[in-house]
Amino acid sequence: MSYPSSTKFPDRLYHEPHIIDVVLGRRRRRTPVTQIISQLTMTALLVAAESSSSSHEKRSLNSWEPSTIWQAPWTLATAEKEVWDANPSDVAGAVAAAKVAAAAVMTAQQQVAAAKHAVTEHQHYASAKEAAAAHAIHRSEEAASAARAHALAAAQAAVNAQATLAAARARVAAAQKIAAAREAEAARAIQRAAHNQAARLRHADEESVKLSVLHSSGAAGAAGAAHHAATANAAALHPWGQTSWSTWTPGPWSTVH
Repeated sequence: MSYPSSTKFPDRLYHEPHIIDVVLGRRRRRTPVTQIISQLTMTALLVAAESSSSSHEKRSLNSWEPSTIWQAPWTLATAEKEVWDANPSDVAGAVAAAKVAAAAVMTAQQQVAAAKHAVTEHQHYASAKEAAAAHAIHRSEEAASAARAHALAAAQAAVNAQATLAAARARVAAAQKIAAAREAEAARAIQRAAHNQAARLRHADEESVKLSVLHSSGAAGAAGAAHHAATANAAALHPWGQTSWSTWTPGPWSTVH
């Protein structure tokens, strides 16, 4: 069943293109810009055709039933015939309006492209900032790790230096003890030598006294006097190692720090 070419589409039909799509059995999908412009042009032509038909204006909108849209198998040829029956001036106005709409679409597309470019630029800028921040964090972590390693090395060096100092002090203390013991032994040796020297001097004095007594006793004691004199001379000439002990002083190692 089909309707004649004089059949008019309702006003609401021209302002709602999806109804025409439903009537014509077409599925709505995303179309390129050229198809959008073609659809806008077709809509404008349909509006012009509807406004130029005086016979159709006499019909009441109340007598139209929307349910008949779903019952009538209209085709695209019917709508195209209505377009070609329109007034040429109205068609020119509709074409101009379609061109304006197409220009508006192009402007909108340019604005969308500019906005998309701005979004891309901001995304690149944000990505660069994020990469720089990550790199800075990585560098700060490396610097902190290096600083911690240097601090640990310095602490270990300080511990080693303290151990070396303690060992050196121990060696110095041991050397001071050895030096003090040797100085004490030297002092004892000097004391023994002085005691021996004093004993020799006393013995020499005693021998001199005996010799003088023998001389005073006369010729009878000449042989004894000669013997005592020889003994005294031998004792006096014995190498007992005289040393200037009064000039000796203890060394600086006699005191242990």
